Amino acid sequence: NRILRQTDRLARQVNVGVYMRSTATTTTIAAAVLLRACVSLHGYSGEGVPPMYGDFEAQRHWMEVTVNLPAERWYVHGPDNDLQYWGLDY
Repeated sequence: NRILRQTDRLARQVNVGVYMRSTATTTTIAAAVLLRACVSLHGYSGEGVPPMYGDFEAQRHWMEVTVNLPAERWYVHGPDNDLQYWGLDY
């Protein structure tokens, strides 16, 4: 009888642990989705300002410059790198 009571108590503890982990996971996922939804409601840097259109366009341009030009030409104005448009600034 004593062993049955201990087994029953352990089974309840395991069930509570599983429930707590499940609740924590659900809460974490819900918080992440809520954060993502809140962030998506706001604009981004340069939104609607042609021709640059913000941070994404800047990153795309910088990647284009650094992949296709030798490093010594990254900060030099020329036909392949218009620093007035979006030169590297770091």
